[in-house]
Amino acid sequence: MEKERYPMIRPEHSGTVYSGERRAELDLHNEALLYHQVPVDFVFIGDSITHFWDVHTHFNQSGMKIVNRGIGGDTSSAVLKRFDADVIQLKPQYAVIKIGINDTWTLDAQNPLDRLNAEQIEPTIVTNIVEMVRIAREHRIIPILCSILPNGMTNHDSMEIRNRLIRRINEQLNAYCSRNNLIYVDYHKRMCEPDGLTLRSELTYDGLHLDIFGYNVLAKVLQGELSRHGIAL
Repeated sequence: MEKERYPMIRPEHSGTVYSGERRAELDLHNEALLYHQVPVDFVFIGDSITHFWDVHTHFNQSGMKIVNRGIGGDTSSAVLKRFDADVIQLKPQYAVIKIGINDTWTLDAQNPLDRLNAEQIEPTIVTNIVEMVRIAREHRIIPILCSILPNGMTNHDSMEIRNRLIRRINEQLNAYCSRNNLIYVDYHKRMCEPDGLTLRSELTYDGLHLDIFGYNVLAKVLQGELSRHGIAL
């Protein structure tokens, strides 16, 4: 007889072995929070930039219950599919959403049939993020939208195209937040080289992922923006 599992949302997984292991880990963490009825203040959701962020160390003085629901390699579509599981069912006060960079790797897809241009990628990211916001607000969770970070991977031929795409998406997200009275956290502006496009080299160890100096900037920018809205973190 198969053992019954605790009743909760468990999204299907169809990615890599690595992301599958992370999915299993998050399901177990969600199960613990729900079973013990732990009130959650903040959920951070996104890709590897979020996953690798030790939010508990950066915000350990806040007294808030913060959970990290980043999965390395996730696209905006993948995060949208698991949004109910990793945000909604946890009933946080706030959802910190930062996603989109992995959608842009299709600019460099080896198979021409899989390759997309910037004009094809842009609406997908924006639409998925806007849908996350709609779902969050429907459940009385305050969404906090964060800009996609600039990229500094010089080994990619499409780096400049990617960074111009990122800047356009961020402009759209910023405008959307202004129109809808939402919180927008502009990491991008604080992390760019003077060209306004490229990730500052002193904030990253590989042109994509952040080191401690990069995460220190994220924490400072996020806390500053939330403080402007009367939210302590």
